[in-house]
Amino acid sequence: MAELTAGQYTVATDGTHINTDGVKRYVALLNQSGTDAPVITELENSLGEVPSFTYDDVGNYRLVAGTAPFTADKTVILIGASPQPTGFTSPFGWTSASRIDTTAVAVQTGNLDVAGQNVFANGLLTAVAIMILIYP
Repeated sequence: MAELTAGQYTVATDGTHINTDGVKRYVALLNQSGTDAPVITELENSLGEVPSFTYDDVGNYRLVAGTAPFTADKTVILIGASPQPTGFTSPFGWTSASRIDTTAVAVQTGNLDVAGQNVFANGLLTAVAIMILIYP
């Protein structure tokens, strides 16, 4: 396989790239409805394993990895927002993501109710991007 190196990446002729900066990356799009765990469309994964999602409760989900890749003080988690679905009383839906421990990342979604209170809600992940970077 022929390769071309540019900066911190080596790109193979088949279009794949090899990360050479030591940063592990997990990039995916998330979709969720009902009481199902989020469905992952994986875009990039250099963790060395395939993590999976669980449904914990309304608006609370957990991305779980078996080999403890989410190192304290070296893991950066970014999550996008999704368009507000029809039927919700407020245009103020929100998403958040945070590291729980070395094997899990929490993803939460919610909305403002008619009284202006934050409430957890399902069905707010529609092609929402998540990016997890783990520095050496």
